[in-house]
Amino acid sequence: MERATRTAAASLLLMMGAVHTASALPPIVESQPVSSSASSSSVQGPAGAGPAQRPQSLEERVARIERQLDNQTLVDMYARLDALTQQVQELRGIIEEQAHNTQGVEQRQREIYLDFDRRLRQLETQLSGMQSSALPPLETPASPSSDSGDQAAYQQAVDALRAGRNQESITALQDFLTRYPESQYASNAQYWLGEANYVTKRYPEAVAEFEKVLKLYPDSNKVPDAMLKLGYSQYELGQADQASTTLKTIISKYPSSTASQLAQNRLQRMKTGGR
Repeated sequence: MERATRTAAASLLLMMGAVHTASALPPIVESQPVSSSASSSSVQGPAGAGPAQRPQSLEERVARIERQLDNQTLVDMYARLDALTQQVQELRGIIEEQAHNTQGVEQRQREIYLDFDRRLRQLETQLSGMQSSALPPLETPASPSSDSGDQAAYQQAVDALRAGRNQESITALQDFLTRYPESQYASNAQYWLGEANYVTKRYPEAVAEFEKVLKLYPDSNKVPDAMLKLGYSQYELGQADQASTTLKTIISKYPSSTASQLAQNRLQRMKTGGR
């Protein structure tokens, strides 16, 4: 069908060209008879020029125009393909930039949490010192997990996480929780253990560690954040329904928390297929 259309178009072009040529020709005048030698000379053309070229038939001229049309179509296809390739490259660049920005935001958020956690511990230590100075000395022996021991171990673990040494931080936090299960920093250490697994994309391990925060330390101020990252981890594992339930629970139980606002944002992005 397409070839028939091109053939018809070419024929029309040839007919139009023929009409135009005919209209441009001078009027035909009757000529005098010429000798055979003159006739032969006119057929042969100018001396040394060889025989005159055979006029192309209509079919040959149509075929030539068809080839030209085919070549133009191929050029157009290549141009469109090149434009599409460029658009794909631009989209890939945008996606990579967005992924980089997302990682930067998560890193900054983690740094803020760690800094806040450090300041909170300093205030707790100062408050503990003030209370101790107002109370008489205890007669019972000190606990094996003294404040200075567990605090130093905890600080070492979170410093490793802040520096991006995630595997070192995971090992240090696991060791801390084994040695100081009753420490005042235990709930925070458990949360950061989940966070360290989350940033290394160990989502099943992250789910398990965040769930421990909810189960073992239900009164900890880290519970809303642990639930938030639990929902994130569930979504990364393809558990969209569980993630949605977890994030909605945060909004219901902790409506004024930062975690609640972040949960609402994530739920909105999940509706549009984003992260």
